[in-house]
Amino acid sequence: MSLLAHQARLMGSTSGAFREVLLSMSPLLYLPMDEAEGSVAHALAGADGTYLGSPTLGRPPILPGDAGTSIGTANNANRVRATRVLTGGGEFTCCIALRTSHTGSQMLILDQDVGAGSTPRHFLAINRSSSTTAVGVHGSVCSFGHNPPSNSNQHAYALGAGLTDGAPHLLVWGRNALGSPFVDVDGVAQTMTGNTLQGTIWGGTYWGIGQSPLYAAGLYVGDLAHFACWQRTLSPEERAELAVASGLAA
Repeated sequence: MSLLAHQARLMGSTSGAFREVLLSMSPLLYLPMDEAEGSVAHALAGADGTYLGSPTLGRPPILPGDAGTSIGTANNANRVRATRVLTGGGEFTCCIALRTSHTGSQMLILDQDVGAGSTPRHFLAINRSSSTTAVGVHGSVCSFGHNPPSNSNQHAYALGAGLTDGAPHLLVWGRNALGSPFVDVDGVAQTMTGNTLQGTIWGGTYWGIGQSPLYAAGLYVGDLAHFACWQRTLSPEERAELAVASGLAA
């Protein structure tokens, strides 16, 4: 199926409404990650990504009624390499749809992907175990902005029942113009448990979505779709609109 035909089919689905709402907010990068085959993660905004390793393409959709698919990752080589589009150290917003029931203690969803021998910059992890996170049941903590090896530069959020319950979730996170971080799960704002100085999250040319080839201890095992980011703060109203359009609003 051609890319244009694929997009036309998707725009007639429930997920089409989500895509339309998301694209109306002018993201710098939007990767649905719904290919059934091939090595290219086609972008609806920004530059295409590349499937590396052996992620499982064509996994069941994450969003309710989605006519698209998702990708599955299971080791630290399976990922999407995407061009890093955020610059500077200011405000930003990112979102991703995920589904996992994995109970690994450290699962990286987005990391710096710059090649062997480089220091990883954990841009988003769930249940990272460190001195500044309140560690509970698996998936109960989400942190971002972590800059190893100090474990000191991150924002940590308690996520209640967590993200590893096997159910679909829409995760939206970022930092506003005042420097305050935020995390929403299915449209619900989460409670921050630790807030230290923001780490270096802007380095490197590429991101690894789904895994880090540099950090084998942080395996994400599950499905991912609909990664997007903005070099601005999505308003609470915009974030709520995304959650409603996703079909996952609490």
